[in-house]
Amino acid sequence: MTRSQRLLSRLSLGRLPGRLHDDERLAFLGLGLFMLRRGLLVVTDRRALFTADGLGINEEWELPFDRIERVDVQPDSIIPSILELVVAGKRLRIEGVQPDERLHAIAAFIRERMPPAG
Repeated sequence: MTRSQRLLSRLSLGRLPGRLHDDERLAFLGLGLFMLRRGLLVVTDRRALFTADGLGINEEWELPFDRIERVDVQPDSIIPSILELVVAGKRLRIEGVQPDERLHAIAAFIRERMPPAG
């Protein structure tokens, strides 16, 4: 990770407490790329969110687990460690998830909290 990427990740991390609810518990925290923006992938007991704070360029989304239709993991693709969340038929890809050894655990955690299909 470059020096500027570390700085931007620290900015996102510093603002994280203000983005969580008082009674929300953090389950997983990692780094990743969404639409070519490096940021934090945050998974709590309620939702998944991605936040990238940069120099005038911010990206943020949050997904309560009941809106996620499917979770896919692609650990062996050309771009390593992809977490893909499907919402309303749209794919959200977080690439280069780090730490990559937690990728399957993150996906399993989200799947366990999604509503039953059908």
